[in-house]
Amino acid sequence: MFDVNLPSDPNYGSGSTITILHVAEKPSIASSVAKALSSRGAQNFNDYKGIGTPVHEFTSVNPAFTFAPRAARTFHRVTSVTGHVYNVDFGAKYQSWDSVDPQELYSAPIVRKPCRGSMVKHLETAGKGCDFVVLWMDCDREGENINFEVLGIVMPVMKNGGKNDRTFARVYRAHFSAISEGDILKAYGKLGKPDQCQSQAVDARQELDLKIGVSFSRFQTRFFQGRYGDLDSSVISYGPCQTPTLGFVVQRHIDIEMFKPEPYWTLDLGIIKGGRITRATWEYGRSFNQSKVEVLARDGVKDPGDGTPSAAVVTKVVTREKKQGRPTPLNTVAFLKACSKGLGIGPHAALSTAERLYLSGYLSYPRTESSAYPPSFDIPSALAQQSSDPRWGAYVRDLLRAGPCGARGGHDAGDHPPITPCRGAGTNELGGDMGRVYELVVRHFIATVSPDAEAELDDAEERQLPDFREGERLPLAPPEGSKAKGGGVRAVATGARATLAVKERMTVPPTHLTESELIGRMEKNGIGTDASIPTHIENILKRNYAELITGRKLMPTQLGLVLANGYHLIDSALVLPKVRADIEGQCDEISRGALRKEDVVQRSLELFEGKFVNFMKNIAKMDVLFGSSFSKLEDVGKAFTRCGLTRRYLQYIEGPPTRLYNRFTETVYPMPGGGILKQWSGKICAIAGCGFELCLYSVGSPTRTFPLCPHCYNNPRKEWGGLELEEEEEEVESDDEVDEKKKKQASIAGRTLVLNCPLPDGHPNIEEITVCPDLENGGVFVVDVTSNNKWSFVSTKAATTLHLGKNVKRVKVLDKRDEATFCRFIEVEFKDGEGDKVEGVEGDRHIGCLLSDPVLQGLIRKSFDGF
Repeated sequence: MFDVNLPSDPNYGSGSTITILHVAEKPSIASSVAKALSSRGAQNFNDYKGIGTPVHEFTSVNPAFTFAPRAARTFHRVTSVTGHVYNVDFGAKYQSWDSVDPQELYSAPIVRKPCRGSMVKHLETAGKGCDFVVLWMDCDREGENINFEVLGIVMPVMKNGGKNDRTFARVYRAHFSAISEGDILKAYGKLGKPDQCQSQAVDARQELDLKIGVSFSRFQTRFFQGRYGDLDSSVISYGPCQTPTLGFVVQRHIDIEMFKPEPYWTLDLGIIKGGRITRATWEYGRSFNQSKVEVLARDGVKDPGDGTPSAAVVTKVVTREKKQGRPTPLNTVAFLKACSKGLGIGPHAALSTAERLYLSGYLSYPRTESSAYPPSFDIPSALAQQSSDPRWGAYVRDLLRAGPCGARGGHDAGDHPPITPCRGAGTNELGGDMGRVYELVVRHFIATVSPDAEAELDDAEERQLPDFREGERLPLAPPEGSKAKGGGVRAVATGARATLAVKERMTVPPTHLTESELIGRMEKNGIGTDASIPTHIENILKRNYAELITGRKLMPTQLGLVLANGYHLIDSALVLPKVRADIEGQCDEISRGALRKEDVVQRSLELFEGKFVNFMKNIAKMDVLFGSSFSKLEDVGKAFTRCGLTRRYLQYIEGPPTRLYNRFTETVYPMPGGGILKQWSGKICAIAGCGFELCLYSVGSPTRTFPLCPHCYNNPRKEWGGLELEEEEEEVESDDEVDEKKKKQASIAGRTLVLNCPLPDGHPNIEEITVCPDLENGGVFVVDVTSNNKWSFVSTKAATTLHLGKNVKRVKVLDKRDEATFCRFIEVEFKDGEGDKVEGVEGDRHIGCLLSDPVLQGLIRKSFDGF
């Protein structure tokens, strides 16, 4: 932990020019910061595209830098990251789903890998030799965590830098809630220090979520996908927040399914006066005791014995105006609920839209727990920005003249003020969801500082109500069939009277949880944060555990039901919110400095490792539910290719994920995703002793097709190349390598989303059709085995195709190799009479090396991604 109280030297840079590196969380914020700081007489502007994100440079005298007051001038370099700089993951040694026991992950070291190519190099370049660093990240825990990711790169390259307290003394952080010029300059004048405790709370949550989520997900995915063929989910995932979120949805569904209607009874007082019927509401609402209600009804119509008929007596006449109290200011959770309920916009889309409006300067920061305006918030100025809007401007001007009211209730969490508009927007300035969300926030803000609403009855409504006088008696009698279940009161032409009846009704089941209700339950039970709640809801929908039905309600799928009920059978704590809420509470303590990150992580991992061991031992209990809901692998799929071990046909399981299954050995062969598997001609794998029948794997548009051996794909050898070696010392991949991998593959159930050749270039099935190396992309060119009358060579590592002309009839790869390039010769056979038309060709055949033969090169047309 750095010493936050160590001040920087007030004489630092005295009489000279100092360099300040400003780093924002997003390029748009960096642009706004540069614009604001350069608005007062800056010079020597220079904007350019850095290695990672744009850079804005300028020199200024004003505003002066508070922590180097004697510096003659300030050189500002403003740039940004694009969110987190690093991802938390396991090293290469623990990446395999097949060879690594999931329980090992609880004690496995974690590594931090760059999220985006070149960002580390960009920060190193931008920070080299700078005197001070000012961080402009979002003012929440994630922002603080990004702060320290940036500092880990920049502090060592600062002038006289290093990861020490003296360098940290020259690091500052801006606290802001909007990106207007005024807010930025105000934040620059009141710089603080980044909060390492909040950053460590995020580190703890990231490590726990990774280890707990991946261990459970790997185990249950491999277990159930090896047994059932119609799960309709690539990964059977578990998440410490995701699963309790699913639990709320499933519990409400179970409440509906288990609901048994019950009869209840109520008193129904009907008043017939002036030719109209008015019904009074019983103050007790309803009773499940029929006898009690019937006794009350009989007593009500009983002859009082004083010679007067029984009657309903008006004891008091009270006239009340309908009032609607002004709402409390809008925090994130209330905003998400309002968007779902009022606009029909889901929480994930709502928060994304609000973030775009924030980055565009229309709204304040949308991730806040505060529902009360701080004393410093300038309500009249915020209202004045809306005074010219044709939709509500006239009302706002009247409100400003009368004086805005104080906001009602709420809680100031001290992080950010509630979500408010930061500037006006014309009627047609914002379209789609951005316009609708902006209007909701503006109207809500205006309502929070307006007088309570009073509803006025119009003449038509008043005429529907009869006049009552205090002490008025209305003859009372039971109507005909008063004990019937329903029925109504018959109107009479003259006279005023009342009827009293007992009505029987039935209870009705609850409805499925709406998004708004689910958000409220997650907040109440401490599942997720205001920023992560939308992601957890989105995940259970995306992973096919729940579906959105009419009315923005969530209903669990069969897979979601089986999972949640299965967790309850083994360990209810895995799906109930308490354990996760306790961990969130401990992370809060870390952020306040009350607990050490290491202690919280160790205790939580020990707790969940015990639960994981118990889960593995009792997985058969969950399997019973899966067996009654899904089809076994042997009951689905179709015969595809032959197994080299049993010579039996493997069954093709479409998935997701795609698999081949041997029902006789119960062996599952996961297949690559992202392409199309096809049967071939019965060709057998070239590897001695393999014996598996090859299939075809086609990918891209236009398609590139490669041979694929199911056994070799799942059991690769180092001598074929293309394997990541497992090393004891973990190495973080370079930024460019990470970028390249993200373009070509993604992890699905421990297998890769393969967009190129699924077998390594050194595999004999690939070598025998290789014609030359692909020097640009690091792969090789092979004959497209499905070329037929349109022959071509395709790259194994990129969407690059070499097309031969229509005059080519057949292509054959020969064993003979060129001495200079060591590439195989190919034999091209032309269609009848076409060979003589090609310069340098005699007859209908030509043999040469593709890299060096001018005739073959003249026949080639190269295309990239179909162009």
